[in-house]
Amino acid sequence: MAAARKTDPQTSHEAAESVIEVSDTQYKIWSLLRKPLTDEELVSAFRAKGWLGTDSGIRSRRKDLVDLGVVVAKSYATTRAGRRCVVWGRDA
Repeated sequence: MAAARKTDPQTSHEAAESVIEVSDTQYKIWSLLRKPLTDEELVSAFRAKGWLGTDSGIRSRRKDLVDLGVVVAKSYATTRAGRRCVVWGRDA
């Protein structure tokens, strides 16, 4: 969690508490979700950048971002196997 000094004004303390700290992998995923993607598309895009990560790890870090409220379900699509899935994107 970000911190402000004791001598900083109240607004600095409020700003410090509003900062969301994310891992490098979470930031990479968030950056890819500029364009809404399914988990399958997200994993492919992640690997296309040459970044390392397992399918499960990428999905887990995406879920972390959902839990933080910065990634949301945008719509639905179909997987390569023909199953319905969520299309994820940035909130806002």
